[in-house]
Amino acid sequence: CTSTITLDDVAADSIPIMLDFCYSQNLCAVSCDSAVALRYLSQYFGMKLLHHKVMAFITKDMKMENVQYYAQTAKIFHDEKILSVSLNMCIHSIQEVEPSSSLLKFIDPDFFYDIISSPEVDTCSMSCHISKIVASFCRFHQGELDEETFEKLTDRRFIPLIDKESAMDLLDLEVSITSQNNKLSLHNLITTTTCLQKRCINVLAQHWNDFSEDTAILRSFPPMVVSELFERTITVAKNDRKNYVSSVKIEIGQQAEKLTNQHQQEAHEVQKQVDQERAGRAKIEEELQETRR
Repeated sequence: CTSTITLDDVAADSIPIMLDFCYSQNLCAVSCDSAVALRYLSQYFGMKLLHHKVMAFITKDMKMENVQYYAQTAKIFHDEKILSVSLNMCIHSIQEVEPSSSLLKFIDPDFFYDIISSPEVDTCSMSCHISKIVASFCRFHQGELDEETFEKLTDRRFIPLIDKESAMDLLDLEVSITSQNNKLSLHNLITTTTCLQKRCINVLAQHWNDFSEDTAILRSFPPMVVSELFERTITVAKNDRKNYVSSVKIEIGQQAEKLTNQHQQEAHEVQKQVDQERAGRAKIEEELQETRR
Protein backbone atom coordinates (compact mmCIF):
# COMPACT_ATOMS: atom_id res chain seq x y z
CA CYS A 1 0.00 0.00 0.00
CA THR A 2 1.41 3.40 -0.97
CA SER A 3 0.23 6.91 -0.24
CA THR A 4 1.06 10.28 -1.73
CA ILE A 5 2.08 13.25 0.40
CA THR A 6 1.98 16.73 -1.07
CA LEU A 7 4.40 19.17 0.56
CA ASP A 8 5.43 22.75 -0.04
CA ASP A 9 8.82 23.09 -1.76
CA VAL A 10 10.35 24.56 1.40
CA ALA A 11 9.13 21.60 3.44
CA ALA A 12 10.28 19.14 0.77
CA ASP A 13 13.77 20.63 0.86
CA SER A 14 13.93 19.82 4.59
CA ILE A 15 12.95 16.14 4.20
CA PRO A 16 16.61 14.97 4.04
CA ILE A 17 17.32 16.71 7.37
CA MET A 18 14.30 15.00 8.90
CA LEU A 19 15.42 11.57 7.57
CA ASP A 20 18.93 12.11 8.94
CA PHE A 21 17.36 12.84 12.30
CA CYS A 22 15.34 9.60 12.14
CA TYR A 23 18.59 7.62 11.94
CA SER A 24 20.90 9.70 14.15
CA GLN A 25 18.51 11.54 16.52
CA ASN A 26 20.71 14.61 15.97
CA LEU A 27 19.85 17.89 14.24
CA CYS A 28 23.11 18.66 12.48
CA ALA A 29 22.07 20.64 9.39
CA VAL A 30 19.23 22.72 10.79
CA SER A 31 19.33 26.51 10.21
CA CYS A 32 17.05 29.53 10.36
CA ASP A 33 16.02 28.73 6.77
CA SER A 34 14.85 25.18 7.57
CA ALA A 35 13.82 25.31 11.24
CA VAL A 36 10.18 26.31 10.70
CA ALA A 37 9.81 23.76 7.90
CA LEU A 38 11.15 21.05 10.22
CA ARG A 39 8.74 22.17 12.92
CA TYR A 40 5.94 21.77 10.38
CA LEU A 41 7.16 18.31 9.35
CA SER A 42 7.48 17.19 12.98
CA GLN A 43 3.85 18.15 13.57
CA TYR A 44 2.70 16.62 10.26
CA PHE A 45 4.32 13.25 11.02
CA GLY A 46 3.84 13.34 14.80
CA MET A 47 7.57 13.31 15.62
CA LYS A 48 7.60 14.70 19.17
CA LEU A 49 11.35 14.43 19.74
CA LEU A 50 12.10 16.27 16.49
CA HIS A 51 9.56 18.93 17.44
CA HIS A 52 11.18 19.36 20.85
CA LYS A 53 14.69 19.72 19.41
CA VAL A 54 13.58 22.09 16.65
CA MET A 55 11.85 24.34 19.18
CA ALA A 56 14.97 24.34 21.35
CA PHE A 57 17.01 25.38 18.31
CA ILE A 58 14.58 28.15 17.33
CA THR A 59 14.47 29.53 20.88
CA LYS A 60 18.26 29.75 20.97
CA ASP A 61 18.86 30.83 17.38
CA MET A 62 16.24 33.51 16.70
CA LYS A 63 17.62 37.05 16.88
CA MET A 64 17.12 40.37 15.10
CA GLU A 65 19.76 39.44 12.51
CA ASN A 66 17.72 36.48 11.22
CA VAL A 67 14.16 37.07 12.46
CA GLN A 68 12.99 37.92 8.93
CA TYR A 69 13.69 34.35 7.79
CA TYR A 70 11.58 32.93 10.61
CA ALA A 71 8.77 35.39 9.82
CA GLN A 72 8.88 34.53 6.11
CA THR A 73 8.73 30.75 6.55
CA ALA A 74 6.15 31.07 9.32
CA LYS A 75 3.91 32.87 6.82
CA ILE A 76 4.39 30.04 4.31
CA PHE A 77 3.34 27.37 6.82
CA HIS A 78 0.72 29.53 8.56
CA ASP A 79 2.65 28.97 11.78
CA GLU A 80 0.98 31.50 14.07
CA LYS A 81 3.18 30.67 17.06
CA ILE A 82 6.50 31.36 15.30
CA LEU A 83 4.98 34.36 13.56
CA SER A 84 3.90 35.76 16.92
CA VAL A 85 7.34 35.19 18.47
CA SER A 86 8.99 36.88 15.48
CA LEU A 87 6.60 39.82 15.69
CA ASN A 88 7.16 40.32 19.42
CA MET A 89 10.92 40.30 18.93
CA CYS A 90 10.63 43.01 16.27
CA ILE A 91 8.28 45.09 18.42
CA HIS A 92 10.54 45.02 21.47
CA SER A 93 13.67 45.68 19.40
CA ILE A 94 12.26 48.30 17.02
CA GLN A 95 14.89 50.84 18.08
CA GLU A 96 17.58 48.48 16.80
CA VAL A 97 16.08 48.43 13.30
CA GLU A 98 18.13 50.69 11.03
CA PRO A 99 16.71 52.14 7.78
CA SER A 100 19.16 49.96 5.83
CA SER A 101 18.22 46.76 7.71
CA SER A 102 17.57 43.68 5.56
CA LEU A 103 14.54 43.04 7.79
CA LEU A 104 12.72 45.90 6.04
CA LYS A 105 13.46 44.36 2.64
CA PHE A 106 12.07 40.91 3.39
CA ILE A 107 9.01 41.37 5.62
CA ASP A 108 5.65 42.13 3.99
CA PRO A 109 3.50 45.26 4.55
CA ASP A 110 1.06 43.47 6.89
CA PHE A 111 3.85 42.25 9.18
CA PHE A 112 5.48 45.70 9.18
CA TYR A 113 2.14 47.34 10.00
CA ASP A 114 1.67 44.95 12.93
CA ILE A 115 5.06 46.08 14.27
CA ILE A 116 4.55 49.85 14.15
CA SER A 117 0.88 49.70 15.19
CA SER A 118 1.56 47.63 18.31
CA PRO A 119 0.38 49.31 21.56
CA GLU A 120 3.76 48.36 23.04
CA VAL A 121 5.57 50.73 20.67
CA ASP A 122 5.90 54.23 22.13
CA THR A 123 5.20 56.20 18.97
CA CYS A 124 5.57 59.54 20.77
CA SER A 125 9.16 59.13 21.91
CA MET A 126 10.22 57.06 18.88
CA SER A 127 8.28 58.93 16.21
CA CYS A 128 11.31 60.27 14.32
CA HIS A 129 13.01 56.86 14.32
CA ILE A 130 9.83 55.16 13.13
CA SER A 131 9.44 57.74 10.34
CA LYS A 132 12.92 56.77 9.11
CA ILE A 133 12.16 53.06 8.92
CA VAL A 134 8.70 53.70 7.45
CA ALA A 135 10.27 55.77 4.66
CA SER A 136 12.90 53.08 4.08
CA PHE A 137 10.35 50.25 4.07
CA CYS A 138 8.10 52.09 1.62
CA ARG A 139 11.06 52.77 -0.65
CA PHE A 140 12.04 49.06 -0.63
CA HIS A 141 8.44 48.00 -1.38
CA GLN A 142 7.38 50.95 -3.51
CA GLY A 143 6.30 48.75 -6.43
CA GLU A 144 3.90 46.65 -4.35
CA LEU A 145 2.30 49.33 -2.16
CA ASP A 146 -1.06 50.82 -3.02
CA GLU A 147 -2.25 54.21 -1.81
CA GLU A 148 -4.40 52.76 0.99
CA THR A 149 -1.51 50.73 2.44
CA PHE A 150 0.84 53.72 2.21
CA GLU A 151 -1.67 55.87 4.10
CA LYS A 152 -1.96 53.18 6.80
CA LEU A 153 1.81 52.98 7.27
CA THR A 154 2.24 56.76 7.43
CA ASP A 155 -0.73 57.36 9.72
CA ARG A 156 -0.34 60.21 12.21
CA ARG A 157 -0.86 57.76 15.10
CA PHE A 158 2.44 56.05 14.30
CA ILE A 159 4.56 58.99 13.13
CA PRO A 160 3.14 62.20 14.61
CA LEU A 161 6.61 63.74 14.23
CA ILE A 162 8.72 63.14 11.14
CA ASP A 163 12.49 63.15 10.93
CA LYS A 164 13.77 65.99 8.73
CA GLU A 165 15.84 63.58 6.61
CA SER A 166 12.78 61.41 5.90
CA ALA A 167 10.29 64.21 5.16
CA MET A 168 11.35 64.87 1.56
CA ASP A 169 11.55 61.12 0.85
CA LEU A 170 8.02 60.54 2.17
CA LEU A 171 6.66 63.40 0.05
CA ASP A 172 8.33 61.89 -3.01
CA LEU A 173 7.02 58.40 -2.17
CA GLU A 174 3.47 59.69 -1.83
CA VAL A 175 3.64 61.22 -5.30
CA SER A 176 5.23 58.08 -6.80
CA ILE A 177 2.72 55.66 -5.24
CA THR A 178 -0.18 57.90 -6.24
CA SER A 179 1.24 58.01 -9.77
CA GLN A 180 1.65 54.26 -10.12
CA ASN A 181 -1.97 53.83 -9.03
CA ASN A 182 -3.14 56.01 -11.96
CA LYS A 183 -4.21 58.98 -9.85
CA LEU A 184 -1.63 61.43 -11.10
CA SER A 185 -4.22 62.89 -13.46
CA LEU A 186 -5.56 64.74 -10.41
CA HIS A 187 -2.06 66.00 -9.58
CA ASN A 188 -2.64 69.62 -10.55
CA LEU A 189 -6.24 69.71 -9.31
CA ILE A 190 -5.38 69.10 -5.65
CA THR A 191 -6.31 72.16 -3.62
CA THR A 192 -5.58 70.85 -0.11
CA THR A 193 -2.58 69.10 1.38
CA THR A 194 -2.83 65.67 3.01
CA CYS A 195 -2.08 65.04 6.67
CA LEU A 196 1.29 63.49 5.76
CA GLN A 197 2.16 66.43 3.52
CA LYS A 198 1.37 68.91 6.31
CA ARG A 199 3.64 67.04 8.74
CA CYS A 200 6.45 66.87 6.19
CA ILE A 201 6.08 70.53 5.23
CA ASN A 202 6.17 71.56 8.88
CA VAL A 203 9.45 69.78 9.64
CA LEU A 204 11.09 70.91 6.38
CA ALA A 205 10.13 74.52 7.04
CA GLN A 206 11.48 74.32 10.60
CA HIS A 207 14.84 73.21 9.17
CA TRP A 208 14.91 75.57 6.17
CA ASN A 209 18.62 76.23 6.72
CA ASP A 210 19.34 72.57 5.93
CA PHE A 211 17.64 72.64 2.52
CA SER A 212 19.81 71.24 -0.23
CA GLU A 213 20.61 73.55 -3.13
CA ASP A 214 19.32 70.82 -5.46
CA THR A 215 15.54 71.26 -5.25
CA ALA A 216 14.73 69.51 -8.55
CA ILE A 217 12.67 66.95 -6.64
CA LEU A 218 10.12 69.69 -5.87
CA ARG A 219 9.08 69.73 -9.54
CA SER A 220 7.34 66.38 -9.09
CA PHE A 221 5.29 67.59 -6.12
CA PRO A 222 1.71 68.92 -6.45
CA PRO A 223 1.70 72.73 -6.83
CA MET A 224 -0.25 73.07 -3.59
CA VAL A 225 2.49 71.25 -1.68
CA VAL A 226 5.26 73.39 -3.19
CA SER A 227 3.27 76.58 -2.54
CA GLU A 228 2.56 75.71 1.10
CA LEU A 229 6.17 74.59 1.65
CA PHE A 230 7.56 77.89 0.35
CA GLU A 231 4.99 79.95 2.27
CA ARG A 232 5.67 78.07 5.51
CA THR A 233 9.44 78.28 5.00
CA ILE A 234 9.33 82.04 4.45
CA THR A 235 7.21 82.50 7.58
CA VAL A 236 9.58 80.42 9.71
CA ALA A 237 12.64 82.17 8.23
CA LYS A 238 11.14 85.60 9.03
CA ASN A 239 10.35 84.52 12.58
CA ASP A 240 13.84 83.10 12.97
CA ARG A 241 15.28 86.44 11.78
CA LYS A 242 13.07 88.38 14.18
CA ASN A 243 14.03 86.08 17.01
CA TYR A 244 17.70 86.41 16.06
CA VAL A 245 17.51 90.22 15.96
CA SER A 246 15.66 90.25 19.27
CA SER A 247 18.21 87.93 20.86
CA VAL A 248 21.06 90.11 19.54
CA LYS A 249 19.38 93.24 20.94
CA ILE A 250 18.91 91.55 24.28
CA GLU A 251 22.51 90.40 24.31
CA ILE A 252 23.77 93.88 23.38
CA GLY A 253 21.59 95.39 26.12
CA GLN A 254 22.92 92.92 28.65
CA GLN A 255 26.51 93.60 27.61
CA ALA A 256 25.92 97.37 27.76
CA GLU A 257 24.40 97.07 31.22
CA LYS A 258 27.29 94.89 32.31
CA LEU A 259 29.82 97.42 31.01
CA THR A 260 27.94 100.33 32.63
CA ASN A 261 27.92 98.55 35.97
CA GLN A 262 31.59 97.71 35.55
CA HIS A 263 32.47 101.34 34.74
CA GLN A 264 30.40 102.59 37.66
CA GLN A 265 32.18 100.18 39.98
CA GLU A 266 35.57 101.24 38.62
CA ALA A 267 34.66 104.93 39.03
CA HIS A 268 33.54 104.22 42.58
CA GLU A 269 36.86 102.53 43.34
CA VAL A 270 38.82 105.45 41.84
CA GLN A 271 36.79 107.99 43.83
CA LYS A 272 37.37 105.93 46.95
CA GLN A 273 41.12 105.99 46.37
CA VAL A 274 41.04 109.77 45.74
CA ASP A 275 39.10 110.37 48.97
CA GLN A 276 41.56 108.22 50.88
CA GLU A 277 44.53 110.16 49.45
CA ARG A 278 42.88 113.51 50.34
CA ALA A 279 42.17 112.31 53.86
CA GLY A 280 45.79 111.18 54.16
CA ARG A 281 47.15 114.52 52.98
CA ALA A 282 44.81 116.43 55.32
CA LYS A 283 46.03 114.39 58.24
CA ILE A 284 49.67 115.03 57.34
CA GLU A 285 49.03 118.79 57.12
CA GLU A 286 47.38 118.76 60.55
CA GLU A 287 50.35 116.97 62.04
CA LEU A 288 52.77 119.47 60.44
CA GLN A 289 50.81 122.39 61.87
CA GLU A 290 50.88 120.81 65.31
CA THR A 291 54.64 120.38 65.01
CA ARG A 292 55.18 124.07 64.09
CA ARG A 293 53.29 125.22 67.16
